[in-house]
Amino acid sequence: MNILIVGNVLKDVYLNLDTRTENFETDKHGTKWLDLSFNASEHFFYNRSSSLGGATVSLEVFKKMGLSSSISGHAFSFSDDAIQLNDPAETYRYILIADEEVSYLAPSKFTVTNFDPPAESVDYLFIDRSAKITEKTAAKISAYLDISPNTKLVLYARSPINIVLSSLLSRAELIFLEQSTSVSEESYAPKLANIDPQKIVKLSETQLSCADITEKISLSRIDIMTHLSIYSIAAATILGSFILGESVENSLRMAHINIENSRINSVLSLNELHEISSTAKPTNNLELITANLLLNDQPITTIENLDNLTTLKNSSNGIALPQSLITSLTSTGQSAIDYLTSHRIIPGIIIDQDFEKTKNYMEQLKTYFILGVRFAKWQINFSDTSPQALQEKCQQAALLAEACQTTGLVPVITPIANKSQSAKALQALQAALKNQGIKENTTIIDLPR
Repeated sequence: MNILIVGNVLKDVYLNLDTRTENFETDKHGTKWLDLSFNASEHFFYNRSSSLGGATVSLEVFKKMGLSSSISGHAFSFSDDAIQLNDPAETYRYILIADEEVSYLAPSKFTVTNFDPPAESVDYLFIDRSAKITEKTAAKISAYLDISPNTKLVLYARSPINIVLSSLLSRAELIFLEQSTSVSEESYAPKLANIDPQKIVKLSETQLSCADITEKISLSRIDIMTHLSIYSIAAATILGSFILGESVENSLRMAHINIENSRINSVLSLNELHEISSTAKPTNNLELITANLLLNDQPITTIENLDNLTTLKNSSNGIALPQSLITSLTSTGQSAIDYLTSHRIIPGIIIDQDFEKTKNYMEQLKTYFILGVRFAKWQINFSDTSPQALQEKCQQAALLAEACQTTGLVPVITPIANKSQSAKALQALQAALKNQGIKENTTIIDLPR
């Protein structure tokens, strides 16, 4: 199989700024600021590294999967599995890093992508995420497909889908659709109305999905390079897996693994993908935490003050703390989080039923994760609840569970219901979680004992 990639080549230059010598200030939101005035002053960085990005990411994924591929209009050489560009990069992007914070300096205008029809027919023509396609280029691609009927077109589109790419949608055998939280599905749905849903793979920062199969992903542990290239790695891995005959479920899973384990200039080989896929159980951090919380059938405990920690340290897998105690210190001077972790107890947070109504609650969940919290526990009272209210409560719980998982926290839900309602409430809750794409082994329904 031969794949021709249509896209732009980027070169990302990483500069690690030295916060020890530079005058950084932190505002009330925790954002770092640095005055980089242009007055002939000297600033310091302690590390510089660079990485080829854009269409090169797709090229590397295909090469590592053993698939023959090239980028239209570009020549590359390969040494020790590393890709070297034989021509100057079209576009540079600078990434400034201070501790774990990052800022990007990107060009205001990217180079228009050129398409040179190949002399010999290719099996797949892949329009990459990095491509900047004009009407003229789209027409050249259509003309090539006319004279090469066996070539399959694969298209990467961001939402909303631009007019130029819309003209190629009907010709695509596979469409990768990048979804954004700021763009509603109604804005792009009409353009896909006549497309077989089986041909559409949806990508977001929280999940990969195709038809009725969903693979959750988390950005909590992904480094800067992968964050920049997450969509390119996902699309190329899924396409490569499809070409190699993998199922939809396995393909999405392999993309998940590649995203979480890739580093600068180093995605996984096909053997590594298969090895991790077959041996890694639990398969990700959320599944691992969930399994440990359920270990030996020990309870998940909630406490109201730190005095109870010493008596519970050997009888609980996880202890959930009130929000007010998360940053508190124990009598030994340790933080509550560090104390629990040092005793191999998973730290959690107790959240109340109105938490999801709080402004910026996603940011709060992220903050809890950074502090060391690994699960969030809350109750839902279904007692004397009408059928409509039951469904609404279950949907709210599913949305909050998804928010927790997005930030790396395992949701632990305790349903409270009358005997007559308990079975119906539990069934409705499980259905809502499943409809939201949440797997059973990444969440816990903690029934009262």
